[in-house]
Amino acid sequence: MEFYRYTDVSYENGPKIELSTFKMIKETPCGWWILQHWDSEWYVPNENKRWVSKTARKRYAYPTKKEAMTSFEARKIRHLSILKAQALYVENVLDLIEKNEMKYDLLLFKNEYEGSWEIKREMF
Repeated sequence: MEFYRYTDVSYENGPKIELSTFKMIKETPCGWWILQHWDSEWYVPNENKRWVSKTARKRYAYPTKKEAMTSFEARKIRHLSILKAQALYVENVLDLIEKNEMKYDLLLFKNEYEGSWEIKREMF
């Protein structure tokens, strides 16, 4: 039995979607132990095996490519929502900086006594 997982990889000319194939090495009543296929060789069983539950809502890999693609799409939708929330947060911080009349320069200096680097704030 084989399992599948889609991932995105960034290349110079843009992102690509890649399909990883896994081989089931052991089935238990609750799930499967799987091993990733790589360049026509199987990984060493005790070093790269993963557990996949039969009943979990989210799994690392799926028995069909269709389920794997559905999972990949859900992961990317969640990824995008997290990035949008982070971008909104940064925009709000930048708005606060623009509205604040007290702006600071952050200066990095070495504390010779302790031998460590510290950040010092100076108003400009």
